[in-house]
Amino acid sequence: MNRYAFFIVVFVSLALVTIVTSQQSSPRHCYRFTWLGPDYNNGSVYLNATCNDVTKLSDKEPCMEPLVVSMDGTWPNVSYIWDNHKEQATCVLGDSEYCAQYTFYFNGTPLNSTYMCTKALTSNNTVVSPGCYTQTIGSFKKRVCLCVPIAGGMPCNRANPTSAATLFTMGLVTTAAILFLNKNL
Repeated sequence: MNRYAFFIVVFVSLALVTIVTSQQSSPRHCYRFTWLGPDYNNGSVYLNATCNDVTKLSDKEPCMEPLVVSMDGTWPNVSYIWDNHKEQATCVLGDSEYCAQYTFYFNGTPLNSTYMCTKALTSNNTVVSPGCYTQTIGSFKKRVCLCVPIAGGMPCNRANPTSAATLFTMGLVTTAAILFLNKNL
């Protein structure tokens, strides 16, 4: 292996170790808020809305403050929330907890969605694995998605996160490619 390729491999390896180590020492965050749904937008009267308003007084539907609306009633921009309201709209993940997004639908249209830190157990008190689960009752559907965030990264109860394992795999592939190219050149 020539000197140039050796230094690239060492640099990539050290960078990956630094990324993974710094992430492991940082807290893991989840989003914690309730999106009021498409019936609310920036022109709606929602400032005095409560979790009871959102869940229609049902004690079985989760709701977390702050209550969030978007400009036009579409799903909230979670990147904006992370960048501008992290302290008010996130929670630190505890031991044996997941980040969750619980969405309540009627005829396929979301009515509201709650993001939170939570433990997840079945009715038999066994731990639930990360993933998405759906329950349909007539025209109503409840969907909960559970995930584990990367320490120090954005919460995972949003779009597809990049994991430390993915970064490590990318590093290994890069290293293998460098070694292969160096050997065949």
